[in-house]
Amino acid sequence: MLKPIGFWSYSTSDDEHSGQRLSRLRARVAAEFQQLIGARPKVSSFQDKTTIQADADWEKEINEAIAGCSFFVPIVTPAFLQSEWCCSANQGTPLAISWLALMTPKQKREDRA
Repeated sequence: MLKPIGFWSYSTSDDEHSGQRLSRLRARVAAEFQQLIGARPKVSSFQDKTTIQADADWEKEINEAIAGCSFFVPIVTPAFLQSEWCCSANQGTPLAISWLALMTPKQKREDRA
């Protein structure tokens, strides 16, 4: 079974200027995904500022996280597109750009009717 491991790719300046709304959105997406698949396996979502320790080799950590993720969520904004790191980190990703569509259990029931 494919482990639900996500990678959240974004511009930190967007998160800072939005009052951490992108960080909260990442947590909400992970929680919603967890609700859809049940208690196990545990959904994890990589975000640099919540995962990488201050003294770690951040570039290595990010590259390893991209290589090990099963879904990739790019938050594409003007700041993202102007970031050399964001654009170069996303090139060559075997997942390319993936779109994650989440349905609530209520939506699933309505779709079956």
